Amino acid sequence: MPWEEEFVVVQGTSLSLAIGVVAFAMGLCATMASWRVRKIHPAHYLLGGLVMWIVSSYLWSRSPDATIVKARSSVQLLLMTWLIWEFAPTRKRLQALLAAYVLGSYVSAVSVLYAFVTNSGSNLGIVEGRYTAAGFDENELGVTLALAVVMSGYLLALDQGYRVLWLVHIPVAVLAICLTGSRGAFITTCIAIAIVPCSFASFTTRVKWMVALGIIILCSAAIIVIPHGSWDRIGTIHNEVAEGTLTNRTRIWAAGLEVYREHPLLGVGSGAFGDSVYSRLDIPYVAHNSYLSILVELGTVGATLFAAVLGTLMYLITTLSRLQRRAWFVLLATWCVAVSSLTWEHRKPTWFLFGLLISESAAIRSRSNRPQADLASGVLLAPT
Repeated sequence: MPWEEEFVVVQGTSLSLAIGVVAFAMGLCATMASWRVRKIHPAHYLLGGLVMWIVSSYLWSRSPDATIVKARSSVQLLLMTWLIWEFAPTRKRLQALLAAYVLGSYVSAVSVLYAFVTNSGSNLGIVEGRYTAAGFDENELGVTLALAVVMSGYLLALDQGYRVLWLVHIPVAVLAICLTGSRGAFITTCIAIAIVPCSFASFTTRVKWMVALGIIILCSAAIIVIPHGSWDRIGTIHNEVAEGTLTNRTRIWAAGLEVYREHPLLGVGSGAFGDSVYSRLDIPYVAHNSYLSILVELGTVGATLFAAVLGTLMYLITTLSRLQRRAWFVLLATWCVAVSSLTWEHRKPTWFLFGLLISESAAIRSRSNRPQADLASGVLLAPT
């Protein structure tokens, strides 16, 4: 997932989509073979309701073709959350999924570093000091890596195997994010780095010293390695926020709000934001803000459903253990800040996080209820 855009099977089909289709087919076969399906979590019904509303918006969409594309993507993402729920019921499997995401982000981060060292790549704005992996938008790649930074800190705090991988990943990913020159990703990374102080008490003494050394190396490398062009662009954050248009985002948001006032209840249809603001901006921009995108495309009804999803996820975080609660709060906060400047409500990392958090809360509950269930049957098993 973190490097899906770098490899394409056929034109318009990424490797991750092909793997996802195979994974769903195998999961369906496994379910049919066992004739056992895990009871769906209430949060899945909210996600399902949101997807149904997205699909239904085709009936009044201002851009039916775009709605079909987004609706198809949403159904696929909902199935992905089901796969996570069905086949990752334990904390061990969920942590393995987090580890897989981090390892995948290594590919993209190293690709950015390679592009910087060799001054190569088809997506580069080298004059502006912006570097990225092939097929990736700099802003989206930066956020993808920022989420992985939080996961690395969490895995490090869990004292899992391969600690060196999680420790090394943090400075590598942060350097790659800075090289993208993405201001939104830089702000998001500042939130993501909060996982280090939040998890510091859970580190072993050896890991604490390693983290301290890693911070020194990261700061030194950032000063020495990252070009002035990247720092100059990141340094414009204050001026853009205070006096600028956030790279035309404020104009896009104003146009989107005008459209919402004309279609407040149902919206203009999923995926139709660009067509709806075209007459005002002369360019079919995407919203560059997931909250506004949902509000304009799905109206008040869709925005309420999405708010219910986020509210439920926040509640689920409160049911977790202390370390998990801190890690998931930072992870969700990182996502919330990131999507304020990106249209990410239909992207895989978003639904991957939603699916993981739902399964994580259920894994904690089933673990805490196990002793009571065992006592009720007259047998108390040793904790595992």
